[in-house]
Amino acid sequence: MSEIVRGLPQAPKTKFLSIIDVKFLEKIPGTRKRYYQYTAIDDCTRLRVLRIYQRLSQRTSIQFIDYVLSRLPFRAEVIQTDNGLSCPGSSH
Repeated sequence: MSEIVRGLPQAPKTKFLSIIDVKFLEKIPGTRKRYYQYTAIDDCTRLRVLRIYQRLSQRTSIQFIDYVLSRLPFRAEVIQTDNGLSCPGSSH
């Protein structure tokens, strides 16, 4: 349960609620390649982890989540996605 300080609820320090999103980046002029920016943001600390990939797929989504988990200074307990094409399924 979260602590209440001066009437405002504080997010628990031990939980990580990451919002994962993918941004379609502009094509590099003179090329046909498209790049995708995967971003994870911790709702409590606002810590951001991002990475650029050449493909948008379930495989790169899994690789990104593994990367995020390896870079965090704390244990992730919850990961929230928008269930887009790269993150199918009801929960992760």
